[in-house]
Amino acid sequence: MAEFRLSTLDQNAPRTYLRHALCFSSNDKEPAVIAERLQRAAKSLVSEIPILAGTITINAHKKPSSVTVTPTQVKEFAAVIKHLDDHAQSYQDIYQGGFAPRHLEDIGLDPLANDLKGEPSCAIQANFFDGGLILVIYLHHAVAGINGMSTILRLMSEGLPPRKLNNDELKSEAIVVSRARSRLSHGFGAPAFLTLARGVRQRQEQSIQRRHKQIYPVNGDGTVTASDNNNLNATSSRSAIFVFRLEILLQTTEMLNSRRILRVNSRNSATTTTDSLSPREVLIAILWQAYTRARYRSSPIKTGRTHNDDLRTSISFPLDLRPTLISPLSTHWLGNASLPAYAASPFSSLLTPTNLSTLEHTASIIYTAASAQNSDLLIRSRINLLNSSAAERDWAPTPQLVVHDWASSVPSMMEGQVMDLGLGVGMPDAVRRIGREVDAGDEVVLLPVNRRTGVWEVQIEVQERSMRSLVNDEGLRPWLWGVFE
Repeated sequence: MAEFRLSTLDQNAPRTYLRHALCFSSNDKEPAVIAERLQRAAKSLVSEIPILAGTITINAHKKPSSVTVTPTQVKEFAAVIKHLDDHAQSYQDIYQGGFAPRHLEDIGLDPLANDLKGEPSCAIQANFFDGGLILVIYLHHAVAGINGMSTILRLMSEGLPPRKLNNDELKSEAIVVSRARSRLSHGFGAPAFLTLARGVRQRQEQSIQRRHKQIYPVNGDGTVTASDNNNLNATSSRSAIFVFRLEILLQTTEMLNSRRILRVNSRNSATTTTDSLSPREVLIAILWQAYTRARYRSSPIKTGRTHNDDLRTSISFPLDLRPTLISPLSTHWLGNASLPAYAASPFSSLLTPTNLSTLEHTASIIYTAASAQNSDLLIRSRINLLNSSAAERDWAPTPQLVVHDWASSVPSMMEGQVMDLGLGVGMPDAVRRIGREVDAGDEVVLLPVNRRTGVWEVQIEVQERSMRSLVNDEGLRPWLWGVFE
């Protein structure tokens, strides 16, 4: 048996699974042939990355500390095959419905429902429908972040023959992997107070927000409830797919960057360059403004104040640490290599109608927050804080909206490469997140960009009353192709 030790970032990742679903049209392909190819790809995968065949070990602090793997587990690892030809919906029905989350619920797509022992690192299930296949990969968050999913899909697509590993070879690999992951377990003397002070300031801003009664949730009918109860779990959540026009989003990004360059040049003619916003930052800004309008609005109740400028709302989004470290990590790094960044803005700025001016301001807040928190020193500071007795949850602010970035999980959807996991069915029609283990409040998942169809899909899960307002938000219309509920 071999033991793969996990890094500090791995151990403090959410104790849950990345629930990744890829939807393929199989047309006239024989399911038995596809299933055979999938099993071969799965065995090749775990022979190249044996940690995926193991089981999570939980320590006395109820955190994942390592993954134990035996040669037998590597040899016997296999995908679960399930046939749903008699299901009420065919694959074409699900396709026409835009692979909306409601079409994927309660139809037995969960590979962890198959009497698997303990907490496996990875589980794969192929769900065959009439005319298609939904392949679900559950990846334990302590083993890999979403960036690791692209490595898994790439290896499955390469079609390498499975390696045979004996116990000594497995132990040697465990030593190499554990040493590599330990790079994200050391703070190298970076003071933890740098992170702690930032978190305390952000939490103080939130306490100001809670003490005032000027911002209230919006009901489904557009009315405002003047209540102190702002519990995100007060009503049931609802999930939908928002489809954005990629060309319009890219054009908007270009216009915003042109505005920034003109402003810099007008202030200092000697300066000809400025940092550029990315389409990702612009999309997050659009979503943040729309979400705030759907979730909150100014209340007519007077509290002796006339402005909401000191009342702030916050958002979190992931920072990719791999290129930031002094010794950058490989793009094929499997383990967790991201940390949440936090940005805050006054409600008054986000509640205004979306135009180029307000959008540039919001996107700049996101850009500045990411830049300010993404340095080797601050990363090491956060690792030191996680290693200390003060847990990150004790200092980190509680964002109103959490953004997950899955855009890089299937990079070939952007680059036009063939990546069908060796199944012989072509590129996936869609990528979706299947449910979630805990109610984590309001969330947004940026799904992979699809340059073939010219769209960028976003999976949004918010309260039902907020979803009704979000779907009808006029500020989203210029960028939105459609919504699948």
